[in-house]
Amino acid sequence: MLIMSLSGKRIWIDVEQPKTAIMFNSLFKLFEKEDPELLITARDYDSTYQILDDFGVKYKKIGKHGGEKLEEKLNTYINRLKHLFPVIKKFSPDYFVTFLSVEGTRIAY
Repeated sequence: MLIMSLSGKRIWIDVEQPKTAIMFNSLFKLFEKEDPELLITARDYDSTYQILDDFGVKYKKIGKHGGEKLEEKLNTYINRLKHLFPVIKKFSPDYFVTFLSVEGTRIAY
């Protein structure tokens, strides 16, 4: 049970890894009961999309894993920021929830 009502609030959740999708599944269900406006974004990494699909989560696919090379990691980070920013600016969340999203933390000011 939540102490405050989330009804009418806008909540953005960014899922970057499979473990985040698994850990946040109960949170998704809790938020659905509270009736906020949810925006869930996810990055293509390992089985993240498959897990979210298996749980029946509605999400927006934005970005991918950068691989092993530092230059490619930086490039995918920049591209994900570029694609996330307009979506998040338009959504204008009241709250941001993440496990370790670097891009999300940078944008969620």
